[in-house]
Amino acid sequence: MARPATSTGALDWSTTELGAQRRQQEQHALWIVDAASKTETTLSFEACRRRFLARCEFLRAQGQRGDHLVVAARQCDPLWETMRASIKIGVVVIPATH
Repeated sequence: MARPATSTGALDWSTTELGAQRRQQEQHALWIVDAASKTETTLSFEACRRRFLARCEFLRAQGQRGDHLVVAARQCDPLWETMRASIKIGVVVIPATH
């Protein structure tokens, strides 16, 4: 019986290839604007990559493929990191944003 893949090729590609060129590493990969507080958060491809890989390692230590994770957060960078890392390691995400 074939074993299921531990991640998706698309996310592996985005982690390694997207932003691999030095010029792209510092470009904005994530830009969140909070209209209520009038704040902006921007992260470069390199910052996103580092934070994403750290989040993957944390989630892998907490559970395994197929586990369920309820994510209750506002629209912020940790939300996107957690969602993407969960999908990469095979955790089922249940969004409960407000």
